Amino acid sequence: MLLQFATACAALDALPEWTQREGLHLIPQSVPKPSFDLAALGGQALHIGATDYPELLAVAEDAPNILMSLGDGSLLKLPTAAIINTRNASANGRTLTTTFVDKLSGTEYVILSEMSHGIFTLSHIRALNGSTIAAAAGSVDVIYLPL
Repeated sequence: MLLQFATACAALDALPEWTQREGLHLIPQSVPKPSFDLAALGGQALHIGATDYPELLAVAEDAPNILMSLGDGSLLKLPTAAIINTRNASANGRTLTTTFVDKLSGTEYVILSEMSHGIFTLSHIRALNGSTIAAAAGSVDVIYLPL
């Protein structure tokens, strides 16, 4: 959809009509427009229903209509292991995370975790020998729960 419009803001303005036409959930009109150009950052907006949107996420009842992606989008098509836990990690939690992620990083699995403190950060650091995806609750220009 972004290819049809000059800017990301123009594409966002067209989304309500597009989602209705495609039979998808309407996006609330209160969605803030980004204060940045995603394409200029090397990113892309992935719209539910598009071929590059992750298939398993698309079937989730509360799947987001748009994902903002920076980096290698092909990782979204690979088998994924989600690492979740607490921001205040125990020693045992850090040891188990290190063990799991180190073993998985040598396989075809991509490590997916929140972009936040504790186990989440550890999982990304340990996955740098393989592939990792950081999920953020907000926009790519606003880090929720800054480090």
